[in-house]
Amino acid sequence: MNSPKAAWWPTRIAGCSKPVSTIKCVLTQHDIECSMSRTRNCWDNAPAESFFATLKKELVHRESYTTRAAVRASLLDYIEVFYNRECRHSALGDVSPFAFEEEAA
Repeated sequence: MNSPKAAWWPTRIAGCSKPVSTIKCVLTQHDIECSMSRTRNCWDNAPAESFFATLKKELVHRESYTTRAAVRASLLDYIEVFYNRECRHSALGDVSPFAFEEEAA
């Protein structure tokens, strides 16, 4: 039986002194602020998890895709047309994200 190959992960990045700090170092080099929460803090990722749960419930589990192009087109239509322009969000005062941005401009 073949053992699975270990996933590749760089242990040293130019300018980074320790393997443990590689991720933070790469983020810093690219002017990206790390926003990881503390251990067992489930609220940090809640908006993303809520969005993907809604996406799966309202779109993915209702469709049957045959190609990647069909998946891309379906996701683009759902996000750009329905979710951002038509779907009302209670956190935005029951308006769509598009309408919210338009009002703020």
